[in-house]
Amino acid sequence: MDGQPKDPVLSGQSYTYTFPVFQKGGTFFYHSHAHHLTAKHVYKGLAGFFIVEDDDEIQFGLPGGDYDIPLVIQDRHSIYQPQFNYAPAMMDRMFGYLGDVPLINGTPEAYFEVQRTLYRFRILNGSNARVYKIAFLIIQISGFCQLMVE
Repeated sequence: MDGQPKDPVLSGQSYTYTFPVFQKGGTFFYHSHAHHLTAKHVYKGLAGFFIVEDDDEIQFGLPGGDYDIPLVIQDRHSIYQPQFNYAPAMMDRMFGYLGDVPLINGTPEAYFEVQRTLYRFRILNGSNARVYKIAFLIIQISGFCQLMVE
């Protein structure tokens, strides 16, 4: 369901989208499609995971519940935190609005304490323009996992 960018939902109003999901299991991204406002809305947090599960996924034995971890990576301009003001200059509009602080699920320098078990990480690039190189740093002694992004 891609909505209608010509039909805005104004402040204080709501609209409920109802549609059948025929997609097989997977990790997807939802975000605003308001005309000329998509980047601004995503930057301000009007976006997230749309996770579809199906019976076929069970055969893979993937971790679930508390061990199925969605991670959205976004970048922000540190001088604007925590307001997340979206103020692109002309060059930003042409080449992309790049921040200088990576956030994981809205948190700078995020970390996650883990147990000795398998995890499923669903990683989503929710930034407006940045491309990331992803690496995991796992320190077995202290039992935490930190996602490193560049």
